Amino acid sequence: MAERRELLDYLDWLGAKYKSAEAAVAMASLIARGEGLDKAADYLSATVASRPSLRGLHALLGLLCEQPAATPHLFVVRQSLQHFVVNSHNYLCAHCGFGSETLYWRCPACLHWETMRIRNDGVGG
Repeated sequence: MAERRELLDYLDWLGAKYKSAEAAVAMASLIARGEGLDKAADYLSATVASRPSLRGLHALLGLLCEQPAATPHLFVVRQSLQHFVVNSHNYLCAHCGFGSETLYWRCPACLHWETMRIRNDGVGG
């Protein structure tokens, strides 16, 4: 249980420091497994409201679609949003693999200069 709390704290720190949608989505996934879909949706909703991202919004819609009261309209919106998530650019450090929605001249993770590269592999957003 202490390891889980440590991981949640670390993901929360990553999300806040680097404005990382990936960290927020990972955090929501852990919350969903431990505390349920409602708590995960509440967390992700607050995160998307404070730090909007296509990836975060797409993950939030995914959580809402898993709930029993999901309407068919949510599925249509999520499917449409998938197009933008898949086709949006993201940046990846060629040295350490750090991913970001923002282009940095110096990678915040490994501190190497000019290693951030655009990727468009369907993971970004």
